[in-house]
Amino acid sequence: MKSNKGITLIALAITIIVLIILASVGTYSGISALRDSKERAQISEIGMVQQAVVESYTKYEMVKDMNENAAEQYLIGQQMNYSDVQDIINEINSKRASTEEMVTLKVTTDYGNVEGNSEKKPEYYYLLGLDDLEKIGISQAEGDTYIVNYLTGEVINKNLQVTRNGIPLYIYATEEK
Repeated sequence: MKSNKGITLIALAITIIVLIILASVGTYSGISALRDSKERAQISEIGMVQQAVVESYTKYEMVKDMNENAAEQYLIGQQMNYSDVQDIINEINSKRASTEEMVTLKVTTDYGNVEGNSEKKPEYYYLLGLDDLEKIGISQAEGDTYIVNYLTGEVINKNLQVTRNGIPLYIYATEEK
């Protein structure tokens, strides 16, 4: 009888250890799946912003021939200096995974400093906050700010810059025209 009690206690201890191991593996897998889904959501969101930017540029082009001033309403956001955008691209390149190719701006002409310049041009880079994203039709953004170029369809996630795996949160539609 005494030897059966010892075996039962050992079996209970082994069962508890196995359950702890299974729980830790399950927890790790769940956390990993959540991180992966968040990364896919970030990549998906940048694609949605790009689609909205391309649509805004199409509207701009359609209205531009009739009234240049009215067309500027489709260029949403705060104009950014070319050098500021280039600095962010350099940060992205320093954070990206080594297997990814270098990220480069598609507007190759440095248009310089836009401070005090009220003229809006599609080749400028614009900073879009939450209010700006709503104006172009993105209502469920995560709270990130984006840098966009209407001419090339470039979109850069200014806040995150790269995913957890080092994938740049940068996308473009065309090269500079």
